[in-house]
Amino acid sequence: YYRAAATRIGLPYDLYRVQILNGNRWCCRCRRFEPREAFIVRADRPSGISSECRESNRAAAREASRQRQRALQNARRTT
Repeated sequence: YYRAAATRIGLPYDLYRVQILNGNRWCCRCRRFEPREAFIVRADRPSGISSECRESNRAAAREASRQRQRALQNARRTT
């Protein structure tokens, strides 16, 4: 399992395995290792935690909110 995951993100197997065994997890959005505590608990995930760290998740939510606000403002201007 570790070999496939390491290959998928482009890291040497040994480096990836050491990080995982030290209690870290790869954040797929910010593309770096973070401690497990930095991830949101998600019961629907096989690992029990999110694939994105809290910081990345918040940044994505802020950006999505901004985009929705811009879309609403543009819709109001055109009507």
